[in-house]
Amino acid sequence: MMGTKLILLNCIILISSLLDSGVCLSSINYNTECLEAVRRIGFPRQWFNSSSEETPLDESTLANSKVLHRGIYEYDLNTKEVEGDDKIARTAKILQNYVQILNSSEDTEKFKVEENYVDMAIDTMTVPLLSCLSYDNKQLVHFIRKELIEPWNGLDYQLTINVSDFIKQPQSFHDLQAVEVDNLVFKGEKKNGFFIEAGAYDFEYESTSLYFELIHNWTGLLIEPSSIYYTVGKNRNRRANSLNACISPISQPSSMIFRGDSMSIVSGSEKSTSIEAEVQCLPLYSVLLAMDNPTVNYFSLDIEGGEFQVLKTIPWDKVDIEVMSIETHFMGILTNGTKPELIEYLDTNGYRHIPGAHKSSRQTFMHNEQITEIQNDLFIRKDVINKYNVFIDLIN
Repeated sequence: MMGTKLILLNCIILISSLLDSGVCLSSINYNTECLEAVRRIGFPRQWFNSSSEETPLDESTLANSKVLHRGIYEYDLNTKEVEGDDKIARTAKILQNYVQILNSSEDTEKFKVEENYVDMAIDTMTVPLLSCLSYDNKQLVHFIRKELIEPWNGLDYQLTINVSDFIKQPQSFHDLQAVEVDNLVFKGEKKNGFFIEAGAYDFEYESTSLYFELIHNWTGLLIEPSSIYYTVGKNRNRRANSLNACISPISQPSSMIFRGDSMSIVSGSEKSTSIEAEVQCLPLYSVLLAMDNPTVNYFSLDIEGGEFQVLKTIPWDKVDIEVMSIETHFMGILTNGTKPELIEYLDTNGYRHIPGAHKSSRQTFMHNEQITEIQNDLFIRKDVINKYNVFIDLIN
């Protein structure tokens, strides 16, 4: 009860400070995270800009409000492949690659190797004051565009696979989901398209966008919340933009906990025995606006839980997303909302579910010491089915 009274008191103080300064309350997205961010700054300090509703936060204060977080993660370099889950061995290779990158950059204070273990520093950054902005606010969009999204560096590919071999026979690599989408929807005819891959891992292994980039000259946006995977991924030199953040499961910027044991984003601060770091989360719509709201020909959403929540934040009448592959095996387990509910929700927003389209997703991984089947589901916007002459009846 005392906690509720304290929040209400702080709310009154904040609103009073806004009114006294002549700020229109509609320009501030008041919420508890915003309140906490303002309290860190201190009410006497001017954190808002009273002269503009489009940029309600003081630019200098916003620029200096970044919070750096560092956590230490211990990893066994002798980790072996587990039956039913080859991603564990792959993760070990990525972590070794991460150490090599730090070593080559002389950033050696971020890791320490003792016998068969390596202690790695995980650095992340959040901007709590962003939570005071609505998801379509121009100041938020500008900040994402200028401060967070990174363009292609212009360098040649540094992939672990041979690009020429991939182009000759992409089916031999881990990108079959994209091949399935191309065969069913675009039929190899869509060139220079645009993708978004949320949950981009190391930008290569089991990437659902690399096929379109290498085969059909697409570009797009690669989103990955883990600073380790993102650092390794950036060194692949993909010809796309990238963003080291998570997609917010709520309709506002927020700071959340990234857990590496399940590679997922969760709300709250309950401790984990594996990788855990506070990361900046951004609404997908805000990110799209920062990219000038392009037509997204293919959206791959694989964030290990929270997919339904992310989709619910999207104003569907304001975006142009043609085709979506959505990971569904954690629905109703890690987060609320079942797959049937997702299918119904997307149907009301103009998308048709294509059962059985992703045959390549019938792989397994370890979850809670049990072998679990990976499930990805394909959704195509109903008008796009006619646009690309998609023959649904041919799917078995």
